[in-house]
Amino acid sequence: EERLHFPERMTDRSPQQILKDPHVNGSIGSNSSRGGHSSEENGRSSGTPFRTYHNAEASFQSSPEGSPYRIKTPQLTPYSKPYTDYPQHKFHGCSSIDDYELMDKLGEGTFGEVHKGKHTKSGKIVALKRILMHNEKEGIPITAIREIKILRQLSHPNVVSLSDMAIEYDTPSDTQPSIYMVFPYMDHDLAGLLENPDVVFTPPQIKCYLKQLLEGTFYLHNQLILHRDLKAANLLIDNKGILKIADFGLSRPLQEKTLTGCVVTRWYRAPELLLKSKRYGTAIDMWAIGCVFGEMLKGKPILPGRSDIDQLDQIYKLCGTPTNSTWEGFDTLANGMEVVSSKYPRKVITEFEIFGTQAADLLDKILVCNPKDRLDAFHALDHDYFFTEPFPADPKNLPTYDSSHEYHHRKPQKKEREVANRNEDESTRGSSSTQDSHRQNKKDRRSRKRSSRTPDTSHSKKVRINDQRDQPPRSVNVSRCKSEQQNSLCNY
Repeated sequence: EERLHFPERMTDRSPQQILKDPHVNGSIGSNSSRGGHSSEENGRSSGTPFRTYHNAEASFQSSPEGSPYRIKTPQLTPYSKPYTDYPQHKFHGCSSIDDYELMDKLGEGTFGEVHKGKHTKSGKIVALKRILMHNEKEGIPITAIREIKILRQLSHPNVVSLSDMAIEYDTPSDTQPSIYMVFPYMDHDLAGLLENPDVVFTPPQIKCYLKQLLEGTFYLHNQLILHRDLKAANLLIDNKGILKIADFGLSRPLQEKTLTGCVVTRWYRAPELLLKSKRYGTAIDMWAIGCVFGEMLKGKPILPGRSDIDQLDQIYKLCGTPTNSTWEGFDTLANGMEVVSSKYPRKVITEFEIFGTQAADLLDKILVCNPKDRLDAFHALDHDYFFTEPFPADPKNLPTYDSSHEYHHRKPQKKEREVANRNEDESTRGSSSTQDSHRQNKKDRRSRKRSSRTPDTSHSKKVRINDQRDQPPRSVNVSRCKSEQQNSLCNY
């Protein structure tokens, strides 16, 4: 039986009510049609029935040509009661860090670093995320507080669970202890597997991972939670084939008010965020999922922009340049028309059809610039991509690998860059010092020649120099220097 597990708040809602929910379909206030494009473009009305793949048993039988097709079990209602009997992940109080043994480092970021650990009593392997407090006077960062609050409300097989909190005091009188978030240990992250040269994903494996990612994302969106930082490095995978969405530091409850646009790693950032929109919805997570899907297919990031402008340019080259007719209100977005240098045609299908017709079609419906026409997680799970051969693999049948995390693969590359930069700096300093010495010798020779030709005027020169020294120093606009320095930091 294939079904998507809805949370309880949607138990009594019909599919039509779900489709009208602005939080489920794209950005706030949208009423997107199935398939990622407008109803008129698809030649069908918005009331067209859709398959409820998650809500009824699906069986397969072969047609005369031998190709499988899906039929519904007639005994089930079109909208069956969802399964919500998940155990709630709750913890009581906080543990001491002495209950855990810290092991290898798994990753680091702006607000935390993650270590592999072991619970000393049970022997269970865990991951401990230490919350970094850059300014101890301000206490725990707001991102960590939001992450803890949101994780305690969530319970889904494809969402990482917060199992414990651990405290470490440096001294008995310490008033600013170190705080650790304790999670179940996951053997890999998706970015680490993609960068591992010994790992090659098969089509059933990609379908399995994408299906789990969409199920977890649909659960989050139905709980009115925006993740806002979906990327390959934040998708954890264990050797049982289970994928879990992690790192909720940027997550926020979905609400109809302005939000910051500086979220999501640039390569996975939706066009509306790059265009400085502050009113957005679940469609930004779906765009990131499309980028992850394309990355699994190609084995590398599909939109690696070097800046926000370059990122938009790469998006337009792949997804076509939007206009006010294809994206209502596009010309009113900040810098919306200024960054458009050329009119690019849409070529998602042609770029990805080598991976299969259905894969290219699904990606084409997700990577849509207009957030209102972007496919949502509910309908993405019902796409033919998951119901055509090869079918999604059973997680239990997926291959196992040695532990593979992005941090371990990027660390050697970082060291190589540091060594190369250091050597370049040393060579630059050596060449510049040699040039300076040659320049100084040349200047000395010129001065000696000049002194031998001309009469002694050193006294007048000294007078002029002393006159200049007696003058008051030139005023410097300190505030302007500071503002220029801040602008340079912002541009970086």
